[in-house]
This record gives sequence, structure tokens and C-alpha cells, in this order.
Amino acid sequence: ELFMSRLIHFQDKILGGIVGGEIKLEIQHAIFNVLFDGLEPALKNLRDLREKWSDSTVAQNEKRKLIESLFNNLVIALKDRFQYVTKMMGYEIGFMFQDDVKFINGCANFLAKHPAIPNRFVEMIAMERVWIKILQDVRNHIIEHKANKSLEYTKSLNTYLTLEYSETLFDHCWRLIEDIMWVLAIDMTDIQHGLTIQELFEYKQNNNHPQRFGWFDMIGK
Repeated sequence: ELFMSRLIHFQDKILGGIVGGEIKLEIQHAIFNVLFDGLEPALKNLRDLREKWSDSTVAQNEKRKLIESLFNNLVIALKDRFQYVTKMMGYEIGFMFQDDVKFINGCANFLAKHPAIPNRFVEMIAMERVWIKILQDVRNHIIEHKANKSLEYTKSLNTYLTLEYSETLFDHCWRLIEDIMWVLAIDMTDIQHGLTIQELFEYKQNNNHPQRFGWFDMIGK
């Protein structure tokens, strides 16, 4: 699978060139947890849903359970397991999942702590929060039935429980994980060694290439 190939390649060839020893093994294990505790089960949900979505003999309740399981597994991948990956890399990204006020303060604190990371990183996160909020709210207020939202709002969340949105959400989720790791890995890289992390030519020609990043010298060769 593309997400498996890309994230394992990044862990091995990119992060493996930055960190070593016990921390390397811990990050590797944490990334495997993202893959096998969250993304891979979500993909299985998605495959089953694709197979059953247009089948009128399959009960709607069965299809809904697959979607709810997919949402839940994506929360595990992104919010639970991936946060631990970034913590092992030296970064706290919990502000991504908080309310608007805490998010704004968290962005400011994050950039102050990591001044080499550009503002466009938190700008990207701000845009991604549209679907992250939907993901979290479906889990909290549809799957777990927390009662602090209006009935009208919880009804609106049901409009996202479709195969089309599930496909989009899965793709957004693993690609965001990849994007965040890239930004953080660049920040971890010692430029005195004269190397930087950039996208491969093959990826620029085809964004579904199984490898996205490589090491380049500072002039991009």
C-alpha cells in the first residue's frame, strides 16, 4: 500500500539518517504503531466498505459500523499514536486537536519553541483542522455519544458518514502525517553537514510514487 511504503521509507531512509541508538528504535516502533494500530485497520474498514457500499443486500447498519470503525481507527492513528511519534522526535503537536483558542496559543508557543519552522506550517495545520474537527466530532458525538453538542449539530455530522468522505478522510490523514514528519525532520537536520531533505524528482512527476523524499546537498543535487 502507498501509505505503508511511504511512511516506512521515510522512517528508514530519512529519520534513520537523523537519529540513532535507542531513540531510533523507539521512533521506528512508534511509527509502526501508527501503521498497524490505526492506518492499516482503517484501510481494512475502507476495503470492506467499498465492497458493500452499493450492495443493497447489506444492511445500512453494517455499512455504518464500518464507517464508524474507520473514523475511530483514524483518530487512533493521528491523535493517539502519531502524537507519540512527534514527541519522540522532540515536538508537541497536541494543540492541533484542541479548541480554537488553545490552538491559536499552541501555534504561537510551538513557533516560539521551534523558530526555524516556518509560519506556513501552522497555517497548513489550521486548514487541515477542518477535517480533523469532523473526524474528532464524529468519534466523540456520534460513536461515543458525548452529549455536549446540539442535536442539530450531531445530525449534521451524519452527512459525513459516506464512502466518498471516508475515502477522502483516509487519504488526508496519512498524507498529513507524512507532511508533518517532513517538516519536523528538516528542523532536526544539522545543516552543517551540508544535506537537506527534498522531494524526489519521481514524486514530483507522480505524487503516488512509493517514495517521496531523499537526501540532497544544499544546492539540491
